[in-house]
Amino acid sequence: RQGRQDVWMRQAVEIASGRPVPVLSDRVLASAQPDSVPTDYEPQLAHARTFAKRILGEPLAATGVFLRQRSLDEYRRRLEEVATTFDRLQRESPETARATKVGRKRELSALSEVYAVDVEAQLESACFITSNLAQVVLYPPKGHAELLVRVDLGRQHVILPGCCVCGMNLQTGYVCDAGHALCAECAMACRRCGAWRCGLCDEPEQATCTKCGLTVDRLAIPHEEAKALAANDILTVRHLEALPQEIWLTAMDWLLSNQGIIVESRRSVGALGVWQGESATGKLVAAAVRPTEQALDEATLRQAAAHLAPEQRSVTRMVFSTAPATQQATKAAAQLGVQVVDRSALESLLDNLASAHERERERQLDDMQARAAAATATRQAMLDAVDAVDHGLASLRRTRRTNSRPAVAGTAAGRVLTEARTAIERASLAWETLLTDWIESFGEHAARNGALVMHGDASHFAEMGERAEHLQIALLDATALLVATSAHGEAGYMAWRQAVIEECVTRCASWRWRIRTFDPAAWGDFNRAWNATAAAKAAEATTAAGHATARADKAQAQALRAG
Repeated sequence: RQGRQDVWMRQAVEIASGRPVPVLSDRVLASAQPDSVPTDYEPQLAHARTFAKRILGEPLAATGVFLRQRSLDEYRRRLEEVATTFDRLQRESPETARATKVGRKRELSALSEVYAVDVEAQLESACFITSNLAQVVLYPPKGHAELLVRVDLGRQHVILPGCCVCGMNLQTGYVCDAGHALCAECAMACRRCGAWRCGLCDEPEQATCTKCGLTVDRLAIPHEEAKALAANDILTVRHLEALPQEIWLTAMDWLLSNQGIIVESRRSVGALGVWQGESATGKLVAAAVRPTEQALDEATLRQAAAHLAPEQRSVTRMVFSTAPATQQATKAAAQLGVQVVDRSALESLLDNLASAHERERERQLDDMQARAAAATATRQAMLDAVDAVDHGLASLRRTRRTNSRPAVAGTAAGRVLTEARTAIERASLAWETLLTDWIESFGEHAARNGALVMHGDASHFAEMGERAEHLQIALLDATALLVATSAHGEAGYMAWRQAVIEECVTRCASWRWRIRTFDPAAWGDFNRAWNATAAAKAAEATTAAGHATARADKAQAQALRAG
């Protein structure tokens, strides 16, 4: 939404031995007994606040990145509007350059404030809860050493041990013979047979597995780097994983709408979000899951697919997942007719959204360059046509200077000259229509960014170029008829013929200046693309052509009356 975006997150956090635990149920809380505040409550509270900040840090950071990403394109467009507006003011009123700079700075500051994103978390209260813990010994298979875990009896929650290397909760991992617990990322494992190696026991690091001989892989980057959120503001799947549940659903609303999907309804089934909407291909039902495991397995996929209206065959069904899909899940999706957008596809989708603005600008630039190239080619084709016609009239102008033999032209010569002028008028009318389209294809004023406005696309200008080539032939054929007319005759005929020649010459001059009024090759700068001198010359030449046409009409009328 526009305006300042404040997201106040209130989250109850319970801390036990430095680890987050589930919130107590209402039944347990109802049976709780009051007690006095511990005497050492200050260090305990400080420890709890420190750990709570660590717990909330990633969700808050991810929420901020998402909210900024959601409004980033609109913010960039507003920035460009402000920049182009003040650039135009500075071009049109150079004397107010100082005031324009101050105004630009003020507008940009106000715009940054409007689109600022503040994500904060405040401590509402703290309560000290004492709960009985039980220590449980687990005996892993294959003769490994025992593993000690604690169970919170009040919450019925197992407090997972931490990895001996990175300290993260041990969801899945490995326990060596010495009792070292390692998470899956910190232990070295064979991809084929699953053989483990403990780096804390000084076991020799081997390039191949001692059991199956396959190369043993370790993560290319440290575990802490893999878990850390990206420092920049580009939204990634890692951010989506860290979002609070409600913000995660809001993020999926945004992702779906950016795919051209009109969301009609949304419901939550536990941690699963289900959307109904409509896309360009018809009705659509989508589900989004954030698996706690490292992959989207077949069971999770089938659970999500069960909520996707399987009885409606005409509905498109999709499952979005922040984890990569296993081969079994992919096969099950194909059988169920479900499209899976797993981690890699989701990452590509986010990358496309992040670069959408830049790609749109590049597309617009490519489009303008294509228009300019087509318009430049059309301009040259039109100038070539006018030059060809003017070159054909050159022989008639030389004949006027060298002719001195009196002769009498009969009625047939007058009829030929009439036909020639009629053909020239017909071709000129079509040419005037083309020139009108040419002039109207450009804006009379600069765009907000100071560029030449081109209304037609590349195909429009290419079509005009084809018309220019076709009309060139028509104009040359008509000019050839005029060249073929008799160069000798009585005074009325000669005055008429000479007036027609001057009419054609002045028209060519008018056309040439009108074509040169705009130079699309310099479209980036309106002051260079629009030739003010050519525009003034075109106005003068058009007036002169009108006068020449009037003289030709008068001379033709006099010659016909005399003949």
